Parts: sequence; structure tokens; C-alpha cells
Amino acid sequence: MNREPIQQTANVNSNHSSGIMQAQIDFYEEITRQFDDTRTRLQGLKQELSAYEKVMSLLSAHIQENQQIQKRLNTNNEDDRKQAIVKESYDKLLAKYERFRVAKLDREDDYKKLLTEKNRLESTLNSMKTQIASIKKFQEAQELSADSSNKMNSNRKQSNEPAFDYDVETINFLNECNWNLGESCDRNLAEVLLSCFPNGTFLVRSSKTKPNSFVLSVVVDAKVRHCLIDKINDEYCFHPPGPKRQSYSSLCNLVMDYRHQSLAAHNPELITNLIYPVLSQLKKTSKSSAQSVGQYLA
Repeated sequence: MNREPIQQTANVNSNHSSGIMQAQIDFYEEITRQFDDTRTRLQGLKQELSAYEKVMSLLSAHIQENQQIQKRLNTNNEDDRKQAIVKESYDKLLAKYERFRVAKLDREDDYKKLLTEKNRLESTLNSMKTQIASIKKFQEAQELSADSSNKMNSNRKQSNEPAFDYDVETINFLNECNWNLGESCDRNLAEVLLSCFPNGTFLVRSSKTKPNSFVLSVVVDAKVRHCLIDKINDEYCFHPPGPKRQSYSSLCNLVMDYRHQSLAAHNPELITNLIYPVLSQLKKTSKSSAQSVGQYLA
């Protein structure tokens, strides 16, 4: 009995599971980066608000002092020219105070929005913390097992790897781990993750509201849009299913097809192809950031 196909299937499933776990870690690290960035911006806004309060306090003191001077001039029947000069100064102080007050209100609004975003990101991180810790322990155990296996097989003759003529972008599409985030991703997380990337960046996630279904989240016209994917009799198609809907034997085949044709074939408002798998974009961004930092430190 030939067990090789079974072993190959097991290897594929193992590689897919490992890829999903690594995708979750990458996901967690991206949310951590966004959380740290939001926290830093909050600290900056807090300092700005403190500065506004100090300036407004000084202006308020000057305004009160000017009011007292105007009252004294009026009591002493000082000439109109002197009173006009003081009144002009008073009006300028009031106008300046009002500008700072409005600007401070805008900053306070920004602060409230950022604080809400920070709390949401923090909640997401806390909900994933235990899962990520378990994944990292599992990966460490796998690495130790792999090292041990490599030592045992160090004298074994290695076969040559087959050559593939796929380009890097095609491989990114064929590697489902680059875009299928499964149950680890919900709508809010998808929007946070995709919001900083160009049109055509996409991911697929499990539907939280419809069991055994999936959602394609994609950037179209700088906005994140969501499309439900039904799974019916091991076939995948966009919702709602119908006689004219194209069905696919796998999510990968669906994604590959819309790499070469516009999603407008499904929905006229979605004028974009699937161009950038989200995790391959994340890796590029992380690499670019690391290179920038390295150049800065050099």
C-alpha cells in the first residue's frame, strides 16, 4: 500500500497550519505596532492640549488686565484715543483667545477618537495574547524538533529541489497563508489591517455571522469593502449564489481568477482586481521600515 500521497497531504496540512499560525503572529505584531503608534500620538496630543491650556490661561489673564485698564480709563475720563488703543488691543486678545479655544476643541476631538482607537486595539491585543503565547510555544517546540531531526539526518543524501518558474507575486497568491486569515480576523481587524494599503490589497476571513462561509475584504477607492463568499457542496462562490455565479473548487482558485479580472464582474462598484495579498504587503512594509531605520542609524 502506497502511503506517500497520505504523507504529502499531511505535510501540506502541516505547512498550511504553520503558515496560519505565523500569519496570526504577524497580525498580532502589526496590531501591536499600530497600538504603540496610537499611544505615542496620544502622548503628543496630550502635550499639545497642555500647551493650549497654558497659552489660554496667559491670554485670559491679559484680557482681565485689559478690562481693568479700560474701566480705569473710563472712570478717569481719559481721552478717546487712549481708550480706542486699549480697546483695539482687547479685541485682538479676544480674537486670539477664540482661535486657541477652537483649535483646542479640535485637538480634544482628535484625542477622544485616538483614545477610542487605542482602547479598541488594546482590547484586540488582550483577546489574542493567550493564543499568540501558545502559538509561539508550539513554534519553539517545532524548531527544537526540527533541529534534532536535522542532526540525525545530517549524513543523509539530500535530493535536489524541483525548479519552479513562478514569479514571486504568483507564489504569494498560491501561498494561501498570505491572504487567508481564517477565524483569527474579524471585520474591525480587517479594516484596521487593510486601511494603510493601496487599492487591490485583500484578505479572506471566516464569516462571524454565517457559519461555513467566508468574507473577502478588499481595498477599493481607498475604502475597505466586504464580500460574502458562500461554500455550497465544496464549491465557493460570491453571495448571493445563482445560475450565473461562477463557482470555484477552492478559495485559492477564486482568488487567482480575480487576480486576472476585476471584481466588477461580481459587483459593479468594486472596480479593482485582487492585486496585493495583505500579509505579503505587511512583510514588504516591515522590511522597508527596517531598511529605513538602518539607513538612518548608519
